Amino acid sequence: MAEDLSGYLAGLVLSCEEVPKKDKLKKLSIDIGAAEPVDVVTNAGNVGTRTVGCRVVVATVGSELRDGEKVKKTSELLCQRHSGQD
Repeated sequence: MAEDLSGYLAGLVLSCEEVPKKDKLKKLSIDIGAAEPVDVVTNAGNVGTRTVGCRVVVATVGSELRDGEKVKKTSELLCQRHSGQD
């Protein structure tokens, strides 16, 4: 497990919606205390509409995961496609 947890924050799930044309993917809008909520795309099986209003742990961009990988930001084009703005 990563020793440095400085990039991990508690966040409040504001919304959860299906990602069009993608099986199992959900897009969450999460308040992590920044100026704007962050969007997180996940395939976690325990995430759904019942998650709205719950607190979750968010690994922010640059955080190290258990396997040593770093969290990366997705491109704007990918985000636009997920939100239906082609």
